[in-house]
Amino acid sequence: MTAATVLSPAELRTFLARSRVVPVLRTSTADELRALVEASRVAGFGVVELTATVPGWQGVLQDVVDDSRYADLAIGVGTVVSPEIAREAAALGAHFLVSPFPVPEAVLEDAPPLVQGGLTPGELRAAGAATGVAKLFPAASVGTGHLKAVRDVLPQLEIMPTGGITPATARDWLDAGAIAVGMGTALFKLDDAELAAFVASVGIVG
Repeated sequence: MTAATVLSPAELRTFLARSRVVPVLRTSTADELRALVEASRVAGFGVVELTATVPGWQGVLQDVVDDSRYADLAIGVGTVVSPEIAREAAALGAHFLVSPFPVPEAVLEDAPPLVQGGLTPGELRAAGAATGVAKLFPAASVGTGHLKAVRDVLPQLEIMPTGGITPATARDWLDAGAIAVGMGTALFKLDDAELAAFVASVGIVG
């Protein structure tokens, strides 16, 4: 995809369903962020989320969307907590946006779809109204039983749990009905063999 690509909600859901795991890249520096984007590509992930708390994330986003090596990667910007961040990410070529809680004022016309976060059934229903997918956050504080209960009453809503999910628990969340799971940089503390085994175990479709 290019900087001009804006995913439709349906296309975003397709990318999430195929990738199964979204690396949520929160680092201390732009160089570390850039390195983890490359590590995500090499590992076979189809989606990444660059968090807007990283100093210099804007330059990394612009470089990545302009680099042909990442043409098959859906690139999101996370921790979108204001319309200003949403507009900046959209202008720089983000394919989708993510927020940790409902930020309806950041849903902009002709902008990338915003996956909003929530915890309760009501929050998740509101968060997913525009895109058909919501972020369950912080997921580890409620567990997979909470996801199953929400899916029972909102079966049409796709849910992406994020927050405290580990390589050891990711499959449990997917089996509980998650469209995909967001996982932090602990994912890249695995060695190459462990990461390859993890990618195979969760059924990522390249």
